[in-house]
Amino acid sequence: EKFLETHAVQYFYEPFLEAFDPALRKELGVWYTPQEIVEYQVERVDKVLREELGILDGLADPRVFVLDLCCGTAAYLVQVIRRIVQTIKDEKCEEVLSLVEAKEAAMKRVYGFELMPAPFVVAHLQMGLLLQSFGVALDDAKGERAGIFLTNSLTGWDFTGANPQLKNWPELEAERAGAGKVKQEAKILVILGNPPYNAYAGISPEEEQGLVEPYKAGLSADWGIRKFNLDDLYVRFFRIAERKIAERTGQGIVCFISNFSYLSDPSFVVMRQRFLREFDTLWFDCLNGDSRETGKLIPEGKPDPSVFSTETNREGIRVGTAVGLFCRKPVHGKGAKARYRDFWVTSKRLDLLESLKATKPEKPYAAARPSEANRFSFRPSRVAGDYLKWPKAVELAGQAPISGLQEMRHGSLMAMDPETLRRRMAAYFDASIEWDELKRTQAGPTLDGGRFVAKAAREKLVEAESYSPAHIVRYALYPFDLRWAYHSTTRPLWNEPD
Repeated sequence: EKFLETHAVQYFYEPFLEAFDPALRKELGVWYTPQEIVEYQVERVDKVLREELGILDGLADPRVFVLDLCCGTAAYLVQVIRRIVQTIKDEKCEEVLSLVEAKEAAMKRVYGFELMPAPFVVAHLQMGLLLQSFGVALDDAKGERAGIFLTNSLTGWDFTGANPQLKNWPELEAERAGAGKVKQEAKILVILGNPPYNAYAGISPEEEQGLVEPYKAGLSADWGIRKFNLDDLYVRFFRIAERKIAERTGQGIVCFISNFSYLSDPSFVVMRQRFLREFDTLWFDCLNGDSRETGKLIPEGKPDPSVFSTETNREGIRVGTAVGLFCRKPVHGKGAKARYRDFWVTSKRLDLLESLKATKPEKPYAAARPSEANRFSFRPSRVAGDYLKWPKAVELAGQAPISGLQEMRHGSLMAMDPETLRRRMAAYFDASIEWDELKRTQAGPTLDGGRFVAKAAREKLVEAESYSPAHIVRYALYPFDLRWAYHSTTRPLWNEPD
């Protein structure tokens, strides 16, 4: 019964994964999506189906096939089914019909893919209990099941036939085959969800067939961008969604909450170009909450936390986020429209939901004017026209810029004042302080990242050298942003120390 409560899965699954395999949770970027975010995205998709694509029943229309590429515990799929039931009840006054159609949708047109077995099982449990509560339970004897499959969403879109490697595991082969049928045959009209954020596997493996290569085309030759990171997992999911909706179905909606770096960062200029070419209307709800750009504060000093901050995960995530909604119409035109708005401070999740009640929903959005001059940025510009004609800083430099020293230790080797840094690093090099205590107080680089294994690195460094006040030096992190840093060329304290 507790699983039928609104937030029950949040209290079960998120603490479970944190305890069971915290490293895997971090590497895959697995975060439970707050219910307000789920409701907002589903309602926005339903509205855009009606108003932009002319599908008057929205998600309740039997022609609308929905896919969550990384469904986790099925929060989005459950909300879609609830929306279908509500629509049929409200607009057709057919309660029994709504429940029957909800079951049909859950089995045959509302699909979810999941890579990890634990959330996959919970997803089936959630969907099964929802339908059971509606009085239309799935019947195992008839082979009825929800359209949720254990699969890698980033592969298998062109593969047909059996997989001989799974001949001894018929259950896994059944999952692969079921997912393959959706990937290759279903006319998906809506892709929505919360894709993982971390660059778990580095560059795309061969099985992904160069998914993000189209977003890298011309970055160096045309834009002079030589250093970039487009291998974050969420970028791959955007490419899958773009390809399925724009290139294969030919119309539809993509709605993701994701890292907001693609909105304006130079590395994503080609990606933004493609979105403007492949879609007709784009809306961006920027939820901010980034630790690097704002320190999770607004200019007035009020807290601006991550929207993923919950009772069980108060820290949330470090990166800023945005809900991006992309619509491609059946008659695809030229000259896409981009709309943008910001949400700030602790009330942003409720503010997002409240915005659904607006009688003129387009009014709060500002028109973004992506162009070659601003690298097709989706953020509205507030600078005077002549500003873009000024010479760039790199054009005034005597020599080409270099990356310089790279800490890559979550800022743990830097501080705004030397005394804070002295205390932190003295503790780090104090062999008498146990690792667990050091990690609890975050004294020095105690977080794993990439090839950096924090505990092993500390053991090596303590053996190789001792704390030295002479290593505390002034460090220019950014132009006009001078800080103090503890610098040593002994690897692997710094990522690039010299």
